[in-house]
Amino acid sequence: MRKLMIGFILFVTAGIVATCMITADERPDTDKFKEGMTFARFDTYTDPDFGYTFEYPSFFTKDEIEDYGCGHVQFAYHGYTDIVLECNVVAEDKYHRKKSDFIDKGTVDDIEGYCYYSHFIRHNHCWYILSLYYPKEFSEAVKQIRYKVRTWNTVFNGRDAVFQKVSKEIGGTK
Repeated sequence: MRKLMIGFILFVTAGIVATCMITADERPDTDKFKEGMTFARFDTYTDPDFGYTFEYPSFFTKDEIEDYGCGHVQFAYHGYTDIVLECNVVAEDKYHRKKSDFIDKGTVDDIEGYCYYSHFIRHNHCWYILSLYYPKEFSEAVKQIRYKVRTWNTVFNGRDAVFQKVSKEIGGTK
């Protein structure tokens, strides 16, 4: 019985010591996110109406936003901060550019300290826009996602018939 009691006391003492030695991760949130991105797996989203595709980190969740119409989707991370990856389709006449494929980047006017990185692709009288919104201090941490946006070359999966119908709804064809 005495050996059992000593074993129990040693077990409890070891548990207390182990608990005291464990400390919270005090690294900056940017470092934690960057480390998570090192091991991130990417999933592929395919739009049911327009057929475009893009990749997003598997730990992002799809935000359900009622006001978004067809062709508009948003995936986001709401952990240490808010990071949003969204894609939408707008009529061709909304942007007047000679190039049919270009990158735009800068700071978000309405949200202090936030940046955006967007890739525009013109196809069948519409602009397909994949955008990443992130806090400026996370610039290095979202480097892999920015690369996915920059190299985005959507596949339309042969949905031109469906596209023509939906495109008319958003004013994309004449």
